[in-house]
Amino acid sequence: TLLFTRFRTLRPSHPNTQPTMGRTNACRAQQKRERNMKANAKGGTSQKKTNEAAANIICSVCRSSFMCTSSEASLRDHSDNKHPKMSFAQCFPTFGQSS
Repeated sequence: TLLFTRFRTLRPSHPNTQPTMGRTNACRAQQKRERNMKANAKGGTSQKKTNEAAANIICSVCRSSFMCTSSEASLRDHSDNKHPKMSFAQCFPTFGQSS
């Protein structure tokens, strides 16, 4: 009978109710995660917007974007390899101009 009552307590009394977790280590760990998530709710840590803002050098031929810290040598490599018939100035007309 003890086994039956123990098993019966794990089942919900009503079919629409969900059983609650007991005081197990998994339950405590889940509660701690939820508590920490609420305490550290600071939004996403994605750098997508930051990277898009930093990628302000754009090739006018193929519209490839480059980071603002790209060197002139790497941009020249792009223009020479991807657009051999175009000059560097045609690919990057705003490079070197301060904004």
